[in-house]
Amino acid sequence: MSPQPETSAPASIVVIATKGRQNHVATVVKKLERQTKPPILIVIVGTCHEDLPEINVDIASLPICKLISQRIGASSQRNSGIEYLDNAHYFRDKHCFLVFFDDDFIPADNWLEMAALAFGADPTLAGLTGHVLADGINGAEISLAEAEQYLSGERPPTPHWSAAGRLKAVESLYGCNMAFRADVAAACRFDEALPLYSWQEDCDYSGQARRFGRTMIVPSCRGVHQGVKAGRTSGVRMGYSQIANPIRIAFRRNMPALRAARFVLTALAANLIRSAQGRRNPDYPGRLKGNLLALADMLQFKLDSRRILEL
Repeated sequence: MSPQPETSAPASIVVIATKGRQNHVATVVKKLERQTKPPILIVIVGTCHEDLPEINVDIASLPICKLISQRIGASSQRNSGIEYLDNAHYFRDKHCFLVFFDDDFIPADNWLEMAALAFGADPTLAGLTGHVLADGINGAEISLAEAEQYLSGERPPTPHWSAAGRLKAVESLYGCNMAFRADVAAACRFDEALPLYSWQEDCDYSGQARRFGRTMIVPSCRGVHQGVKAGRTSGVRMGYSQIANPIRIAFRRNMPALRAARFVLTALAANLIRSAQGRRNPDYPGRLKGNLLALADMLQFKLDSRRILEL
């Protein structure tokens, strides 16, 4: 992809959904202040006032909107951000794109600029995700100091499925750092029947986006996913979602059936083996219990991703 003139690079809007991580959100906002191509707006969506960071003088120059969503969960809160932008007519300007960052994702200082260049160079690009240099989601949480070391090159990148030497087409983008054209964001919504942690909501949204164009890994968009454990859903709820959510997304035709089956079988095998090994962090026995509850519901034809609200 050849760099395009600056005038062809669209502007960015960043949405951050958060719950119980005020300090982490403030850190991400500070990183956005240092972007080589800053966003025209940051929308922070919490579930109550305590979720929203105090905006210090040193970051007050950034355009920030803080919202409280009446609907709790990653999908619902992101939709609240999209609806605010849609109602405020931001999507009328098609020369912009919408970015979703997790509240524990630390982007490189040029993440938004590299994304803007990618969208400006390829009008068929519906959405993109970047190269995650390190990911604490399935292991030890990555500190901010460690994240900065990965970004500076002091630490080498760890193996990750998003690692690519060039642009690469993918079926699903990674929810901790993904971006979409304005017309895609205006037309698509996250599935709110995937509640709370909304496991695989990024896959469902990516499936919707692929109807508008290609979804790609852009390796120049680099960052670190800290994998902060505070505020995550319980093991039983996560285990139920590991079965129910891929099946729902496959029925919505936003995930291939074979991929959904692979998710289900992989979760079952991993939770069974790690429970037998006595591993409790994360809560593999709880996840296994959730898996079994979901399978029992499936056999009785009452599998419903929203049942985790009752567990």
